[in-house]
Amino acid sequence: MAKENLGSFNIALSPSGDLYLLPTQRPVLSERVRSAFASGSAEGLKFLGLWELDSSLPPDLHYWRRLSLLYFSRLCALPGLAEMASQDLCIRPPHAEEWSQLRKIAPPMVGGEYLNEDILLKLWKSIHESFQAELQRAGQTVQEFFVTRQVAWNLVGRVCFHLAENKGSEECPFAFLATYSHRLSSQGQPQYLPLGKALEEYQGEKKKDQLLQLLLPVQIGSGESQFLKSLVDSGEVFHPLAWTPHEAFQFLQDIPLYESAGILVRVPQSWNTQRPPRPQVTVVVGGKKGSLLGAGAMLKFSVQLTLEEGELSPKEIQEILDSTSGLAWIRGKWVEIDPQKLKEVLGHWNSLEKASNRGEISFVEGMRLLSGTGDLGQLSKTSMVSGDGDGVQWGARVVAVEELSKLLVQLRDPAQNLNILSESPGDLRATLRPYQEVGVRWLWFLAQLGLGA
Repeated sequence: MAKENLGSFNIALSPSGDLYLLPTQRPVLSERVRSAFASGSAEGLKFLGLWELDSSLPPDLHYWRRLSLLYFSRLCALPGLAEMASQDLCIRPPHAEEWSQLRKIAPPMVGGEYLNEDILLKLWKSIHESFQAELQRAGQTVQEFFVTRQVAWNLVGRVCFHLAENKGSEECPFAFLATYSHRLSSQGQPQYLPLGKALEEYQGEKKKDQLLQLLLPVQIGSGESQFLKSLVDSGEVFHPLAWTPHEAFQFLQDIPLYESAGILVRVPQSWNTQRPPRPQVTVVVGGKKGSLLGAGAMLKFSVQLTLEEGELSPKEIQEILDSTSGLAWIRGKWVEIDPQKLKEVLGHWNSLEKASNRGEISFVEGMRLLSGTGDLGQLSKTSMVSGDGDGVQWGARVVAVEELSKLLVQLRDPAQNLNILSESPGDLRATLRPYQEVGVRWLWFLAQLGLGA
């Protein structure tokens, strides 16, 4: 290559298969790239594949980044990244045909005449050894390494189940699609393809192992989830599907099983968690209007069914209790319900409301309820809640009206009583320390309420 053309290039390949950045006056490369390659070919290549995903590179450096991206793509296709440590890394390098194809697409570069399959394999192995050593120093699994460094590589080569709302159909208002992330974009974001495309991409005996590797989490998940097994056995998992609320609810119930198998799950963004919101039984406790609060006071309490802080109407409550699909459309959103569990909790509190002197309870009992240490009628704690298989309880939330809520804060935190008993009792001949003053104020506060202090 003519010497006068060297200014067009940024990296050189030596006869022995090492890469060296060329000196240049143009601000093409960041100092981080230069620093990485100063530590050797392996560090430079690894840096390009991990940290320079979204940067614009000259053609020769872009080509070598492609090799690094290929390595990390293969790495992320391995099952069990969450448990895989440095000693577990066993990545099959590309076969001869893939090396040949990669060599053919190489752009003009300094030292390009030395490029062959053996050189590519040597550099591949150097990336592997460098990453393995860094993983060992970090003492982390592969997935932990990527997550703690906020690198999206842990999402590549993984199957993802997407559940979305299908607003164009009343009968099947949900849509399902299984995808897989086959690469990262130039901005470092995972790029998804329908799972059915994997059957085309990995067709042929030589790529059979890659296909089996990709689908291993689906196989594991179908062994735990009967619903997923039916999708796999019928082949429907490879196609877009329109679902009824009942089918969508079955899918939601098994999300923990999919995730434990290594499958990513995406649900509508309007759901704050992996599940739609749930209605909740809310018990409101408050004092009678105009009455003084204290040990002798009687408190009113009422039972409501609420959704995200808003009280549901009798009609909406009846719609929920009559539903049989597990999901109901309430107030313009999908709501997860279990009529039987809600009936149990509602029945429990409604019976207590009727039995408690027309919805009245003593001040002391009200305080116990609000602090979570009491239950009317000395009934067992388990009667207040009804759990399900995912560990979430369909229970009651006991809340206080504003005046009572402030009182509860003062009972829980003595330091809140700063305006009570501004002076020490007249017969006290001592100078109190700050914490003692707080204690005296709290005891005085309890005495004023008639709570026995």
